[in-house]
Amino acid sequence: MKPIKNLNFNPNPYILILVLIFGILIWGLTTNNPTTFFTTAPIKRWNTIDPDVTSNGNTLRALTLLQTKKNNLTPKTPSPSAVLNKPSNYYSKYLQLSGTVKSILPFSPVSKLESITIGGSTEIIVLANDGRTLIDFFLIGYKPNLSQGAPIILYGYTPGIRYIQNTQGVVTPGLVILGSLQR
Repeated sequence: MKPIKNLNFNPNPYILILVLIFGILIWGLTTNNPTTFFTTAPIKRWNTIDPDVTSNGNTLRALTLLQTKKNNLTPKTPSPSAVLNKPSNYYSKYLQLSGTVKSILPFSPVSKLESITIGGSTEIIVLANDGRTLIDFFLIGYKPNLSQGAPIILYGYTPGIRYIQNTQGVVTPGLVILGSLQR
């Protein structure tokens, strides 16, 4: 009888490195932690801990809802200050808010992803009808014919809040709404 050769397991270090990198990528794409470096990956749930839209990852989720749920929506009409104080209570809810136009700015997408998802849109700063809440409204894919001081009714979803600096340099929180002017 012939003896069996003893095969020593000598893994290639390059293969081990590739497996490790692949594992980290899989973990990063499947995690729902907003502090990871994969902030542009779609999130599975709303980030209810961080209300700031610049860091919470909810904007893509709101845009997805805006694009997929277009017909037969009955909007909620909460107080704008209630939404500003606790935006996480209104995530995934189609909202209707009204106010007065304070400024209109064309929004130029910074990245290719924004260009694809948002396209040509307009940022409108609105003072809500409660007289104290600022709404940072992103009108998606439409050029409005509005002027400063005009009344406006907004429809859309909130991904959270954003801090807005006025002409005097004062920074105040503003409720962010992504949406349209018509239902």
